[in-house]
Amino acid sequence: MGFTILCRYQSKIQCNLPLLDGLLSMQASVRALLQKPFTRYLHSDERFAMPGFQPAPNDELRRVDGGWEFDTVGTGFQSALRIEFDNVPEEGQPVPFG
Repeated sequence: MGFTILCRYQSKIQCNLPLLDGLLSMQASVRALLQKPFTRYLHSDERFAMPGFQPAPNDELRRVDGGWEFDTVGTGFQSALRIEFDNVPEEGQPVPFG
């Protein structure tokens, strides 16, 4: 049996342009499937929750030293974010998962 971890993040930036005054934001979901093979995906909408959904190959996060990375791009900004999944025992140090 597999498990799914779902994290949502929201990026906000201050915008002082007259037509876009205030905060711009973007929300997406990072989904980790904890059965083998351990896979991580970035979703920009809720379609992944629909029956029969199959993620596109470019939805998978990039494996890098220390975790996985994905890019966020919005109106006037871009960034690369890195996440890490660890097994955290009751005692001792966290151990990287997957």
